[in-house]
Amino acid sequence: MTRNTYKLRCAKNILVYKMLTGFQYRAGLAITRTDLNELSNILGIHSATLIRYKKTPNLEFICARSKNVGLIISFFNSKGVLFKDKNIVLLDRKKDLKGLTRFHLVVGRIATGLNQSQLSSILKVSHGTISLLENKNNTDLIITKKINNTYLTDFFKRIGIILGNDYSVTLTKDPHLFFNR
Repeated sequence: MTRNTYKLRCAKNILVYKMLTGFQYRAGLAITRTDLNELSNILGIHSATLIRYKKTPNLEFICARSKNVGLIISFFNSKGVLFKDKNIVLLDRKKDLKGLTRFHLVVGRIATGLNQSQLSSILKVSHGTISLLENKNNTDLIITKKINNTYLTDFFKRIGIILGNDYSVTLTKDPHLFFNR
């Protein structure tokens, strides 16, 4: 099969079946704290295939069999992670909140393509601070003297990530491109 045929076949799948972007897939893994071997065992999808999906750019759809995409989406939905459209990741919670949570921080960082050390360097806080915040529960508020929540919200917004009060994170543009110029 030629490369062009493969791309065409993927495009047909995208038009017909459920869609999942690279951003949503990586965010779902981070939010649920699921590693690829565990997901492979649960869904019966080879781990090498799941690794390939993980390399998909933020706002591009994963090129996969519709069955695999459906299994992945169902798994994340069962864990309370929802995908409203290709730019949004939601945590299934009933109430609005006032502040940032672990969910917002983790999904925001995943969207940037940065690791904890790189983000801590940009925010001028210790790596330990980011690590401690990311080890909380998804709904735990980020309350620390070391990071101003307004600064964090403004930082993410400036690079194209909107942190919503409805447990949502929305990409207005691909922030990964901001750091890889």
